[in-house]
Amino acid sequence: MKLLEIRFQEIQETNPKWSSYLCFATALHKGEKNIRQEFNCLVDKEDYADNEKEDILSHLFTMSKK
Repeated sequence: MKLLEIRFQEIQETNPKWSSYLCFATALHKGEKNIRQEFNCLVDKEDYADNEKEDILSHLFTMSKK
Protein backbone atom coordinates (compact mmCIF):
# COMPACT_ATOMS: atom_id res chain seq x y z
CA MET A 1 0.00 0.00 0.00
CA LYS A 2 2.97 2.32 -0.37
CA LEU A 3 1.51 3.86 -3.52
CA LEU A 4 -1.71 4.71 -1.70
CA GLU A 5 0.29 6.28 1.12
CA ILE A 6 2.32 8.33 -1.35
CA ARG A 7 -0.82 9.53 -3.16
CA PHE A 8 -2.41 10.38 0.21
CA GLN A 9 0.60 12.44 1.28
CA GLU A 10 0.76 14.27 -2.04
CA ILE A 11 -2.93 15.16 -1.85
CA GLN A 12 -2.59 16.24 1.77
CA GLU A 13 0.38 18.49 0.93
CA THR A 14 -1.39 20.16 -1.98
CA ASN A 15 -4.66 20.56 -0.04
CA PRO A 16 -3.69 21.48 3.54
CA LYS A 17 -7.22 22.53 4.52
CA TRP A 18 -8.77 19.19 3.54
CA SER A 19 -9.56 16.60 6.21
CA SER A 20 -7.54 13.40 6.29
CA TYR A 21 -10.69 11.48 5.31
CA LEU A 22 -11.18 13.56 2.15
CA CYS A 23 -7.51 13.14 1.25
CA PHE A 24 -7.78 9.38 1.74
CA ALA A 25 -10.96 9.09 -0.33
CA THR A 26 -9.37 11.14 -3.10
CA ALA A 27 -6.26 8.94 -3.03
CA LEU A 28 -8.43 5.84 -3.43
CA HIS A 29 -10.27 7.41 -6.35
CA LYS A 30 -7.03 8.35 -8.06
CA GLY A 31 -5.86 4.80 -7.60
CA GLU A 32 -8.91 3.51 -9.44
CA LYS A 33 -8.32 5.97 -12.28
CA ASN A 34 -4.75 4.71 -12.61
CA ILE A 35 -5.84 1.08 -12.60
CA ARG A 36 -8.42 1.78 -15.31
CA GLN A 37 -5.92 3.72 -17.47
CA GLU A 38 -3.19 1.11 -17.12
CA PHE A 39 -5.66 -1.70 -17.79
CA ASN A 40 -6.75 0.00 -21.02
CA CYS A 41 -3.13 0.44 -22.11
CA LEU A 42 -1.65 -2.88 -21.04
CA VAL A 43 -4.31 -5.59 -21.22
CA ASP A 44 -5.07 -6.98 -24.66
CA LYS A 45 -8.75 -6.58 -25.54
CA GLU A 46 -8.75 -10.16 -26.80
CA ASP A 47 -8.10 -11.38 -23.23
CA TYR A 48 -11.63 -10.55 -22.06
CA ALA A 49 -15.12 -10.10 -23.45
CA ASP A 50 -16.45 -6.53 -23.76
CA ASN A 51 -19.30 -7.26 -21.33
CA GLU A 52 -16.80 -8.50 -18.70
CA LYS A 53 -14.60 -5.40 -18.53
CA GLU A 54 -16.39 -3.57 -15.69
CA ASP A 55 -16.55 -6.74 -13.56
CA ILE A 56 -12.84 -7.33 -14.10
CA LEU A 57 -12.01 -3.72 -13.18
CA SER A 58 -14.21 -3.92 -10.09
CA HIS A 59 -12.32 -7.01 -9.00
CA LEU A 60 -8.98 -5.27 -9.60
CA PHE A 61 -10.12 -2.27 -7.52
CA THR A 62 -11.02 -4.65 -4.68
CA MET A 63 -7.67 -6.41 -4.96
CA SER A 64 -5.79 -3.11 -4.86
CA LYS A 65 -7.40 -2.18 -1.55
CA LYS A 66 -6.32 -5.37 0.25
